[in-house]
Amino acid sequence: MKQAKRRVWSILLACVMLLTMLPAGVWAADEAQEVGTAAELIEAFSAGGEIRLKNDITVNNADINFKALILQAGVSATLDLNQHTLTMNNNGMVDDTAYVKKYPTSFPSTGIINAGALTVENGTIKGTMAVTALIANRNTGTLVLADDVRVEKSGVGNVIDNLGGSVTSSADITVNGANYSAIVTYGGSVTIEGGTIQADYGVDIFNRYYNNESSGATVTVNGGTISTKVYALSTNNLYSGGDTPSNVVINGGKFSSSRSSAIYWPSAGTLTIGTEDGDNSAVSITAENGSAVEICSGTLQINSGTFVGKETFNSSESYAGPYRENSGSGGPGDAVTVVARRAGGYINDPLSVTIAGGVFESSYNYGIRYIDCNEVQGADQLQQNVTFTVSGGSFQGGAEAVNAEYIAEDEEQFISGGLFSAKPVAFV
Repeated sequence: MKQAKRRVWSILLACVMLLTMLPAGVWAADEAQEVGTAAELIEAFSAGGEIRLKNDITVNNADINFKALILQAGVSATLDLNQHTLTMNNNGMVDDTAYVKKYPTSFPSTGIINAGALTVENGTIKGTMAVTALIANRNTGTLVLADDVRVEKSGVGNVIDNLGGSVTSSADITVNGANYSAIVTYGGSVTIEGGTIQADYGVDIFNRYYNNESSGATVTVNGGTISTKVYALSTNNLYSGGDTPSNVVINGGKFSSSRSSAIYWPSAGTLTIGTEDGDNSAVSITAENGSAVEICSGTLQINSGTFVGKETFNSSESYAGPYRENSGSGGPGDAVTVVARRAGGYINDPLSVTIAGGVFESSYNYGIRYIDCNEVQGADQLQQNVTFTVSGGSFQGGAEAVNAEYIAEDEEQFISGGLFSAKPVAFV
């Protein structure tokens, strides 16, 4: 028995001696690089791995010679803020086709460029310069913001510009500068799992090279809250459509806007809202001065959710003329506003709306409003393939549950099911 014990102790001693002879780098492979200065952070970014802040750090232009903090392609890093604050006072130039096209007279720049795979957790990032705070860049960047992260942007610039990369966020994002966005994606993918967004604009969605000839973005919202002054989520007729347009799926989350329609969809591509299980509490979309959803091109599929619009009452006739003559959102104040046969590029793509379920309410206007701009007196008759079907849902409005008086007579009957506060004339 004593000999067996001796053999065990001998083996253990040999293992300990072997481990003490290994190079220091082997021990450090799974350990975080602890950084306490801007210089140490810059060096750590070049190596990748796990990076942990020892204290609050501020990166100034003097620290990095007017460049961005860059994680190179092929390099992975986890930035553990360790409950500290990383303040980006630097601005490095961003050379990208989408930026050059969108900002031809300015010099787009950012504090951090991620061309590799970056995960941020456990603390706060602040962007203070006239730049975007974070970029997932060049089709290779994968950016993940954990649910214990807060990102704050003051002054000029968005929080995240996704240039063909991949962004997944559960973070709390705040933009204090006027007329800027929490997330702008040019192609690539964005997934919002949770957290909060507070900004003038929430998620702006464009094709990769800011035109209708390039590939669209894919955006998925599974949860969280997006509260904005203007659009919580929007596309653009000229820069988000084409043959490979941008698409959005909303499975959960709360969206609200205080000044305009909460979701504006004027482009080719598909916007899918709500799951088919009929859970109307999973998605909530509210506009204080506009429609919950406003669409004039592309495809809208609503399966479930709660949609609330609010705006002083105006007739469909008073909106039809301005829609024909002007671009942009009109914000009529309905739960859902469908505008057909507008001028310009809006008619280049079919318009298809299918409502299978949901709760639709408007304080002053309509649960659903369908406007055909061809019905404006003396208007040129523009061709656009339009399909509109309502097979389920609950509808009520301060004016009426459904308004379809300003459309062609042969398109009036588009309702086959649903619950209405007053029987609409639009039943099939």
